[in-house]
Amino acid sequence: MTANKFMHIGARALDPTTIINTMPNILNLVNTIDTFRKNAFSYQQSKLVNDSNIKEQYDNVVSILGNRGIGKTSTMLTIIRELRNGTYFDEDRNKNDKIIDVFSPLIAPEDMSENSDILGWIIIVLEKIYEDLKEKDLTYTQEKLFQELDYYFVELKRFYQYRKPESNVVINESYENTSDFARRKIEYERGDFELVPLFQMVFESLIKLLKIRNTYKYSINSDTKEGTPLIFFFFDDVDVATKHSISILRDIMTFLSHPNVVVFISGDYKVFSQSATLNMLAEEKLNYNAINTSYIYGADDVNDCAINLAKSRSEFFLRKVLPPMYRYELKKLSNEDKANISYKIDGKKDYNIIELIDQIFKLPNNKENFLYITTEFSLGEDFFDIYENYLVNKDGLLEIKKDGNSKRYIVYPYLSLFSTSARGFVNVYNYLYNLLGVQKKWDLRDLSDLLDIIINSKSTFIRYKNEISKYLRLNKNIYIDGANDGTNLIIDCEELRLFIQTIPKPTTLSELREYESLIILPIFFNELGYRILNNGTEENYKVRYKSVQYKLKELFMNQFMAKINPDLNLLPDTQSFKMILSFYYRITSRMSITALSNILVNQTTNEMKNSVYNIRNDKKYFVQLFRCYLYFNKVIYFEIEEDNNHYYIYQNSKFYDIETLIPKGKELLYGKKVIWHHLTEEKYRQALVSNENEREIYEKILSIYIYFMFKEECLSWVSNLYLHAKNCMMIFDKNDLNYGLYPFSYYYNTTIFPIVDSLKAILNSDNKYILELEYHLYKLSEIIDIKLLIDSSMKEEIKKIKDNLVEKYQNTIFELDLLDDTMFNNQHPEIDELYLDINERLRENMAINDIEMDNERYAEDFEDR
Repeated sequence: MTANKFMHIGARALDPTTIINTMPNILNLVNTIDTFRKNAFSYQQSKLVNDSNIKEQYDNVVSILGNRGIGKTSTMLTIIRELRNGTYFDEDRNKNDKIIDVFSPLIAPEDMSENSDILGWIIIVLEKIYEDLKEKDLTYTQEKLFQELDYYFVELKRFYQYRKPESNVVINESYENTSDFARRKIEYERGDFELVPLFQMVFESLIKLLKIRNTYKYSINSDTKEGTPLIFFFFDDVDVATKHSISILRDIMTFLSHPNVVVFISGDYKVFSQSATLNMLAEEKLNYNAINTSYIYGADDVNDCAINLAKSRSEFFLRKVLPPMYRYELKKLSNEDKANISYKIDGKKDYNIIELIDQIFKLPNNKENFLYITTEFSLGEDFFDIYENYLVNKDGLLEIKKDGNSKRYIVYPYLSLFSTSARGFVNVYNYLYNLLGVQKKWDLRDLSDLLDIIINSKSTFIRYKNEISKYLRLNKNIYIDGANDGTNLIIDCEELRLFIQTIPKPTTLSELREYESLIILPIFFNELGYRILNNGTEENYKVRYKSVQYKLKELFMNQFMAKINPDLNLLPDTQSFKMILSFYYRITSRMSITALSNILVNQTTNEMKNSVYNIRNDKKYFVQLFRCYLYFNKVIYFEIEEDNNHYYIYQNSKFYDIETLIPKGKELLYGKKVIWHHLTEEKYRQALVSNENEREIYEKILSIYIYFMFKEECLSWVSNLYLHAKNCMMIFDKNDLNYGLYPFSYYYNTTIFPIVDSLKAILNSDNKYILELEYHLYKLSEIIDIKLLIDSSMKEEIKKIKDNLVEKYQNTIFELDLLDDTMFNNQHPEIDELYLDINERLRENMAINDIEMDNERYAEDFEDR
């Protein structure tokens, strides 16, 4: 696409990328056409050897199937262009200047009048192809072939007229005598019989002409598979003419069956199936009551009734006329598809639709850009990136940019604004495309135009147009003197609340995305409206913008999300709005609506007090929520410090009995931590494993989160831990905080949170008790079994905490030497004795083997999610 390319509304040839996104298997079209060409060559070669009267059936029919308005006509026009160019949707193919085939125009049965039929149009198209060859390409004389074709077309038209009902009327009313009547009737009856071989003769003669043309014009050897010419026919929206669609399909199957003829048909398969069934029932001339009756002797089964048999026959008919092997179905565009559709601007840069909005409205290139999530990361030369190796690539979420020390991810729900059909989507894209590079001051009039284009390009918005106008509109004053008056942008949250209440519970992802778009629409225009009002009135609108944003967030969280599951707050309300939208999209893309609806519905009681959960379904949700946090928050690249001595001890040590290693002191516990750290790090770097119970998996996930997310001061670290566990990873029942998504709610309320509360109290108090602080920090490290706080690989973080405490509380801390002699000291000579003891244990200990097997089984289960 170039900047001066003409854009228009309606069906037109699209960029190949757009078609590939809506119909990925279209890339197989080159193989399909190659197969047809190969079969045609084989047929022509065998005909030279044995020109038998027994003709084989060739159903070279490619069908482009999809619902109304999804872009079938644009797809057909694009296919015609790709076939003519010989590029077949492959940008690496060079455009072919030697066009050895011939192509019909796009034939639309809905354009035919009552006096026309598809067979008449086919004859006209064929004759036009012949005349073009004769007048433009064949400048030399081929009198014999010309005479043959002239004769064939005269005969085609004559027998075609005979098969029309009017001819029978003329014969019945204008015969001279009995002999004349009999002669005319016989000729009339010959119509259908003679038409089929006449079409075959026309095709054979046209192929001969094409071979001659290709040899002289392009110096192509026509006696090869690559040089075998094909004749293409294109029939668009055949399903629209429901009254005649089946007769059209029958005529195509009957008269265009030839190895060198390829037919493209577009339509809605459901409509084809319905029309075929009704057509077959109409031929039976049965009334309504009779269609549910079985007319087969000895068969009373409901499957043998007339209507079911008609359905079965219609399916077999469609398999024959629209071969399943050559069916290409247009799918609806997902939000990911929309993000992948982009065009080159002046041959320099690709822009997807979100980037177009970003460029046109000059949105800030920072965290204030509401269209993106920006995550920061730190990077070292030899650092290990767990996200690239595991979370990012495994989940495959689109990464847009990686600039400097940040990554940007699209807030995908905004793409729900745009139509899922190629035609509707490209309408909005073209509008935005024409605005790119226009130097002007954007105001509410531009916003109003954009709103109209978006609404009129999406069927969901058209269907709910009256409802939308109640909660989102721009006053007419914008066209008088209020183009920059923020009060003219009306977002009525109470009307939106009432509308959301009328929305039914979504049962499929497509329904959810449809309803989602209705809520995203005012969210998008509130954000965009605020950012274009920057000429002095922005500050006046800021308070209103924040108020509307808060209300929209509340409606999305508590009203719309309740449509999925009314019993739970499915999303963490402590996050920013765009983070919540990203969490929502990522989770709903990975879990079915049924699964989300059933959280806490099929409850089973765990042995832990006050705990109810559905282990498999709820665990999957929990894992997805955790991944959202890792994905969209600050990314840490960390260096793996391999401790060969520790690793060697682990590899060469087994235990008789795990229980005998219950620590009696700090040093023994630390030694155990080193061993278990290497066990989990070696096998499952994310520490998402379970040692016999689910509580440990929860603890490990929490510890991973702590390590990656918080490297700040001790107080901030502890506070964030508390908020994260309570607001995000623990999804509480709205009515009772003791009943959580997992049995861990009770455990955390009684074990984790009291320790954290004590830490906060110590850090905030005037009197600093280092021993007590140390005890609680160490108590927390006992619970979180990973390299935290006392692991030597965390020495920099430990030192930071210690230095912070010393600097902040040096006037009240009198026993600073304790910091160097206890937990903050990296020297632990007692550990050597522990290692020697461990190294003497026998390798064949079964307990550790059992735990490893449990870890592997759980890891496989987790990977499946």
